[in-house]
Formats: sequence, structure tokens, C-alpha cells
Amino acid sequence: MYAFFRGLIFVLLLFIWSDAYAQDTASTCKVLMEAIKGEYAGECKKGFANGKGEAKGLWRYAGNFKNGLPNGKGILYAAAYFFDGNFLDGLKEGKGESHYIRSGETDSIIKGYWSGDVYRGKNY
Repeated sequence: MYAFFRGLIFVLLLFIWSDAYAQDTASTCKVLMEAIKGEYAGECKKGFANGKGEAKGLWRYAGNFKNGLPNGKGILYAAAYFFDGNFLDGLKEGKGESHYIRSGETDSIIKGYWSGDVYRGKNY
């Protein structure tokens, strides 16, 4: 019986330690874009999301980060929408596709080029 309780205490301490470690890791790696702040898993540099990672907040982003912001290739997911393309400092920049998901219908897709988070057309 003593061995059982000792094992149970060990498992509980391990669980508490791993939970505290996970929170510490997340808190030392910042995401600066408000819509995706919350949980982060991925590479860090100097306390900021940097390299490949995934951030979840109100929205979700999976892709490349630089200095805490989406930068490079990635996918940004919102409620009935996602953007698959390139980002620069958290803004849509360069080639990409916006998908508007419509229930019971074909998705509405806009393909082309963005600059400063604004759609510029199919040929920019």
C-alpha cells in the first residue's frame, strides 16, 4: 500500500512539474499579433516566436514566424475563413489564397497578390 501512495505522489509531482514547465516555456516565447495570442508551440529566438510554429488565440496561425509575428509562408484560420499564403510582419504580403467557407455551397476563393494586408489583384 505504501508503494502505491509513493507512486501516486510521484505521478502527481511529475504532472505538476510538467504543467509548470509547459507554462514557463509558453510565457517566454511571445506572439505579438493580437488575434493569435494565447497558446504557442514552436521555435523561439530571444523570447519571441521565430521559425516554424503554431499560435492559437481567437484565430489560429501555422507557419513561419519572425520576431513574434507571422512572416513567410503560413496559413491563418478564422471562423469561416482561411488565408494560405505569404506574410510580412503579420500582414498578408505577396501571393496567396483567401478561402471563404460557405455551408452547403462551394467555397469562395480569391487568388492573387496582397500588399500591406490589402488584395491587389490576380497580377500585381
